[in-house]
Parts: sequence; structure tokens; C-alpha cells
Amino acid sequence: MGLFCGYGRGISAGRAHSAPQTPSPPSARPARDNRQVPSTPDSATLIAAARDRLAAADAPRERLGEWVEGRRLLGIGRAPRIVPTGEAWHVGVLLIADAAVFATGEVLRAREHAIRGYTSEAQRARDARAGAAFRGGFAEGETVHLGWTRLDLDALSARDSDALSAADPDTLRLANSAAGPLLVVAGIPHIRWSTSATRPLADYLDDQLSLPRPRTAP
Repeated sequence: MGLFCGYGRGISAGRAHSAPQTPSPPSARPARDNRQVPSTPDSATLIAAARDRLAAADAPRERLGEWVEGRRLLGIGRAPRIVPTGEAWHVGVLLIADAAVFATGEVLRAREHAIRGYTSEAQRARDARAGAAFRGGFAEGETVHLGWTRLDLDALSARDSDALSAADPDTLRLANSAAGPLLVVAGIPHIRWSTSATRPLADYLDDQLSLPRPRTAP
């Protein structure tokens, strides 16, 4: 009995004389970084900046053409023509106009039609298109853009979402079909400048605009 009581007092004494525990300091919270990460410019913003650079440099534009069926005169049908429908700056695979952007199609030079020897049917057809452009009002030797496609930059901006940015390249191409060679990869505007290569649109435009360009003739 005495041993039991002494053992009990020993525990009580040990608890009574134990050193008080110092409370641990609260964990320090990391300082909040209030700096804002700059947003990535969208395609429309990048192209607008490129348009401003081209205008400031007084870079020459090239005219766009479109097929027009020839009117019948005295019951005789006239050959179809390619007539001018506008003008734009030719920037790689893009045609940048004042209020629109186009994907390039075929690029040819107008010239008066003449009987020539052809090595292929494709060459004959191309020469016929060059003659149609000359008949439509393009000057001899003038560059003509044919088969261009107007791009929908609003559609591309609307599709710039986290789900789209994480999609595989094939899904991106289908989702951005309205924007032609333009697409979004990981939230960054890109451009497909060849059948198997893409690169950031900002870098592509900067490289293209760095190339020497003649000034508009007075």
C-alpha cells in the first residue's frame, strides 16, 4: 500500500516540477506577391501592332484579285476576268489589310495573254489566270493575290480557353479552322507558316517585318 502511494506521489511530483513547455511560434506566412503578371497579347493585338509598323514604314501594298464572270456583249460571252477587290500588306502567309486579315492563296503576276509553248497543263492554266488578271485591270507584271481567305480573329479569341490551350495539335487545328494558319498553343498565339511547322505569332511577325521592304513610290 505504501509503495503504491509513494509511486503515485512520485508521478505527481514529477509533473508538478517539470519545466513549462514554451509554445512554438506561429508559422511564418510567405509574403504575398502583388506584382501582376503581364498578359499575353492576343492575335488581333499583335496584328494591329504589325499594321501600325507597316503604315509607319510606308511599306507598299499588293492588290487582291477575285474572279468575275464576263458579261455577254451582243450575245457573245466574254472571257472571265480577275478584278482588283482590295489591297493589303503581304507578310509571309498573311495579308494584312486596314480592317481585315487574310491567309494567302496563289500569288502570280499579271501579263497579257499570248500564245506560248507550255511544258505542262498546270503552266498553261497559270498563264491563263495571269492573262485574266491583266484583262481585269492589273498592270503588266503586277503581283496579284488570288484564292485568299479572310480570317476570323474574333473566333480565335473566343476559343482561347484553358481547355483549348491544353488540347492536342489536331484538335487545335480543327477548332481554329476559321482562323486559317493562326492558332493558340498553351495560351500563346502561334502561326502555322508551313505544312509541318508552327512558331509564336509575335516572333514570326517581328522576323517578317525586319526583312527589307521597298517604300511606296511617291
